[in-house]
Amino acid sequence: MNKKILIFSGAEVIGDGIIKLPFLALIKKRLPDYKIYWITNNGTTVYNNELKNYANIYIDKIFEKAQLSCLPWKPISKKFSLDNISFDIIIDTQKAVLRTVALKRIKCKKFISSSANWFFSSKVPENRKKNKTYYLKNLIEMLDLISDSSIKINYENKVPKKLVSLIKDELKSEKKYIGFAPGAGDKKKIWDLKKFLKVANYFLKKGYVPIFFLGPNEINYQTTIKKNLDKVIFIEENITEFSKIEIVMASANFLACSLANDSGTSHMLANKKTPQVKLFGPTNKNKFSNPEFRIKAIDSKDFGSSDINSIKTDHVIKTIESILSIKT
Repeated sequence: MNKKILIFSGAEVIGDGIIKLPFLALIKKRLPDYKIYWITNNGTTVYNNELKNYANIYIDKIFEKAQLSCLPWKPISKKFSLDNISFDIIIDTQKAVLRTVALKRIKCKKFISSSANWFFSSKVPENRKKNKTYYLKNLIEMLDLISDSSIKINYENKVPKKLVSLIKDELKSEKKYIGFAPGAGDKKKIWDLKKFLKVANYFLKKGYVPIFFLGPNEINYQTTIKKNLDKVIFIEENITEFSKIEIVMASANFLACSLANDSGTSHMLANKKTPQVKLFGPTNKNKFSNPEFRIKAIDSKDFGSSDINSIKTDHVIKTIESILSIKT
């Protein structure tokens, strides 16, 4: 009989979901005899939508929008029958205490949670760090408590061969490309489009063709981008057989570098091969920059403000030049 592990999260938008994929792969690697269950409280998860094809490899069942209750006289969930189900392990990936209390009502043998400085957890790490580190490391720290921490994984998103071939048809090998992701779900995370265009124009003159990756909130950028750049590629328009997420993630392998705000698209473009300059305003650069990737974070707080637009265009250009070893 298979054992069961339940992972609880508030929800996953695209960036969160991409960050957590190596965590899912590592659970499967370390605990191969376990079925993996995923549960969200009030929010949705991209593992049940945009990243379903990636998550299906690991997750056996998803309880989405479970609406857990911490009140003992009420059912644990408004949506699912969780009162008579038990798990071998529950991992709580969020830190809201009331949600943790509600989650703890589900029967289990081991309960792992960093909520309230690990107060509810069956096991705790030797060093209960309070400093914010890269989010994925925090998840793996919890997994280390109940599995063999010596087992590591070198995770990479698998790109279909057909998609690679289609991208090669669009991006010629003799050309050099820089990717630009000027959007973000939170407007406070967005560096001004004019600044992105200034950077793109500078490197276009150096022989680097700009590729712009636009989310649903930035489609209106396209007209402005075309007016201001003599040459630009929107590769997601040219390939229709795959999802936009798959196209962006695969395209990263063909870039000399990418420039992005702290956004879901920045996570799609980040990998071990391609360097990325990532711009931060109100968010924590350490929490959302994978140290295993070639990410150069530029933080507006280094310019004396949490306003991302306090980051100077010339500083971004010089940072990219240092990565590409371009002489001024």
